[in-house]
Amino acid sequence: MSENILEKIVACKRKALARQKQAVPQRIVQSVLDGKLPEARFLQAISRNTRHLIGEVKKASPSAGVIREDFDGVAIAQAYERGGVSAISVLTEEEFFQGSLALFDAIRAAVAVPLLRKDFIVDAYQIYESKHHGADAVLLIVGILSAARLQQFINLCHRVKLDALVEIHDREELVKALDAGARLIGLNARDLRDLSVNLEMLPSLVEHVPVECTLVCESGIKTEKDLEFVKAMIQVRAVLVGEALIRAQDPGEQTRQFVRMLTR
Repeated sequence: MSENILEKIVACKRKALARQKQAVPQRIVQSVLDGKLPEARFLQAISRNTRHLIGEVKKASPSAGVIREDFDGVAIAQAYERGGVSAISVLTEEEFFQGSLALFDAIRAAVAVPLLRKDFIVDAYQIYESKHHGADAVLLIVGILSAARLQQFINLCHRVKLDALVEIHDREELVKALDAGARLIGLNARDLRDLSVNLEMLPSLVEHVPVECTLVCESGIKTEKDLEFVKAMIQVRAVLVGEALIRAQDPGEQTRQFVRMLTR
């Protein structure tokens, strides 16, 4: 049997989370509830009557390895903002994506657009932690959560004023997401179990999504042809792109080109 990469990442995340909870107790991250919580801005930013680009900041991935040797996450995020992204996704998983909350904090201080914390959320602690660090949204991956836990996490996100981007890969996961109350849905063309990508499977998923849901296409979008393919799915409001922008000689100019393509 081939290795399930997703299971490996989640197992590693649980160990890292145990260490993090010792370093920063839950009462600290839950202190966000002590004051007035700022409103989440992510969903609002991608709901305006146009299509939107979400730029992703990540140094590495299990499928690509190190994406850019001269990686400067803050500079890339600032280039995205200048290029016209509506929001930025920041990978904070350390082992496989070489991200960190320290990088998230630095980007939060450097840009004004809404931020999505992209990680493998398996514990309520991480949701409080995300708000504590100034996130506007978090990623919830249906494939690693039970139905009850998914609903609990969506409800908690509402409580702490975080938008929950609920990621699905197939029809079964879509039903699970909708049953849990998800209305902001990420369509991941990558199967996280084996890292294969198939953009062609997206239209068959989109046709089953209620019109009141906001859809974000994720993973595998690298070329102008890919963007045109996504644009043909009129229900999709935003496209998340990372590797194609990070690898570009000028990430800001590549961002501008992609934004123009999506909005023309």
